[in-house]
Amino acid sequence: MALCAALALVGCSSGSAASASGASTASMTPAAVTSAPVRTVRTADGTVGYRWFGTGPALVLITGYGASIDSWDPTLLALLARSHRVVPA
Repeated sequence: MALCAALALVGCSSGSAASASGASTASMTPAAVTSAPVRTVRTADGTVGYRWFGTGPALVLITGYGASIDSWDPTLLALLARSHRVVPA
């Protein structure tokens, strides 16, 4: 169900706005997604790793138990980044 909702967002808008790295989000590739730097934030429950890329409304993707940010399909993330600031955690 969550995957269906995420895929529905892919077509929300198209554009070639620049991402934080200066690259065009219209040409975001799976390789660019997987090479985005991993950032961390400390919480009371431990450290959480995340990446972010793209521009537009924020779309935070949270993995389930036992998964990591590398569990997300890079092709899906690249498509979502065309119209959203994607934050897989």
